[in-house]
Amino acid sequence: MMNTRMTPCMIATMCSGSTWLAVSLLIVAPVCRAQTSQSAGAYFDRANNLSSKGKMSEAIADYDIAITFDPRCAPAYYNRGSARYANGDLDGGIADLAKAIEIRPRWADAFYRRGEIRYAKNDFDGALDDFSDAISLKPKWAAAYNNRGIVWRAKSLLDRAFEDFHKAIQLDPRLVSAYRNLGLLRGQTGDFDGAIADLTKAIHINPREAGAYGDRCAIWYLYGNRARAIADCNQSIAINPKVAEVHFKRAIAHYPEDLDEAIADFTRAIEISPDLIEAYLYRGDAWLARADFSKAVADYGKVIEASPERAVAYGNRGLTLLMQGKPSEAKKDFDRCVQLDPGLKSQLEERINRIKLLQPVSSVLRQ
Repeated sequence: MMNTRMTPCMIATMCSGSTWLAVSLLIVAPVCRAQTSQSAGAYFDRANNLSSKGKMSEAIADYDIAITFDPRCAPAYYNRGSARYANGDLDGGIADLAKAIEIRPRWADAFYRRGEIRYAKNDFDGALDDFSDAISLKPKWAAAYNNRGIVWRAKSLLDRAFEDFHKAIQLDPRLVSAYRNLGLLRGQTGDFDGAIADLTKAIHINPREAGAYGDRCAIWYLYGNRARAIADCNQSIAINPKVAEVHFKRAIAHYPEDLDEAIADFTRAIEISPDLIEAYLYRGDAWLARADFSKAVADYGKVIEASPERAVAYGNRGLTLLMQGKPSEAKKDFDRCVQLDPGLKSQLEERINRIKLLQPVSSVLRQ
């Protein structure tokens, strides 16, 4: 709560994310035409063309017809499953990939794609099974090791994740995603020197890899070097200015020394990704540090609306309301905060006492 030291939550936020490797969305070879009527091949090809243009619903309709002509066309199920996945229909995607695997049980790509979709559904055990099957069928597939490493990390089995990221790099020493994932994992475990080395390697392989600069920014920040963190974020944004998380990281690096820059970056992150709740939370802290209480209350309210179990948002909003001279409203938030997280009680009491002792608080906060 208005604490500028590196908290476990901040470390997790800065080191969150992973660099996924997706196989090609479509199988474009005219395999259906070779297996059955010309009509199936025509619909299959047209569906592929529609899918490549992002017209997933229309593509799915054509895959439906192709499958009607040839119910044993595994690539049609694979492509329809991929289109459903891209369209947000994860269950439909998994069902189609299962059918493709039933028809071609040794098709590594189908296991890999289903692993992606299962991971997106937070079915980590199912994703592990699929990536492991893909690896069994294609033991030198670096991307499959990389993605399985991501799943191990999601399950907090970090040793297994380390093994898979190292194996991916052994198989493909220029696999940027594996270096990035390994670097983030090292950062998560406190090996900042190793993390910087891995992310620098990723940048050397591809100097235009915007995400690698964003990742290294996070590690520099955790290392305590805000200037380098901001420089890496600047580089990442220069390459790709539309990644909300990088604006968010740069805002964290600016906070609390430069509140104007921090607020500008939190705001830009929210403009790009309105669902980035952490940006509202930290911008609320920045508004509070600026004694702009109304804006702080509004941002904490956004966090609570999206995440009603977020105890710290109630606590910080309560502190802000208390500074506004609204003790009754503040008490409701304090009670809810402690109910959700009793571990915050001592912090909360200490800060309430400081507010009561340091009236007028607004002038102190401006200092």
